[in-house]
Amino acid sequence: NALDDIYHGLERGSYTVVTGMVNGGKSTLMFNIAFNMAKAGYNVVYVSIEKKAVPIYTRLLALHALVDYNRIKVGGKSERGLSDYYYQKLVEAANELKNNIKPNIDVIQVAQGTKLSKIIAEIEKIKLSKKIDVIVVDYLGVIGAETHHPGRPDLDEARTSQRLQAYGRINNFVT
Repeated sequence: NALDDIYHGLERGSYTVVTGMVNGGKSTLMFNIAFNMAKAGYNVVYVSIEKKAVPIYTRLLALHALVDYNRIKVGGKSERGLSDYYYQKLVEAANELKNNIKPNIDVIQVAQGTKLSKIIAEIEKIKLSKKIDVIVVDYLGVIGAETHHPGRPDLDEARTSQRLQAYGRINNFVT
């Protein structure tokens, strides 16, 4: 809500790059934006290049249940684990997530170095079955370059960014 209050939402066809220090919370911010947009009814494609898909869904569940992700990782009924209270919160959140939110969010899991053309092909498969409103790519720097400028990887990354921006604009996605 704070971002909406300042920026009045993200516009279709817009392209936003979130930058910051290593472990500065960029992925957490983008994950929260993706989750909240899906919760609001937008169809979101979350492209994860560096994390495994299963922990992403666990993080999504933790976020929705408002249960610390580490409690789920620890498990059991210890003080740091899942007491009956937290377990019940997770069960309730899982049901709501499955029925009301998960239909609005698709996760594409690819390895570092995957080319943008392959990522776009996966997005196109989803686009065949439903309208897409938002694409979140986590993160741009590990997409495989499709151009090659020896000694200038910044030019390759810039070209990837330009192509992703154009794809989002052509399809009227928030990217």
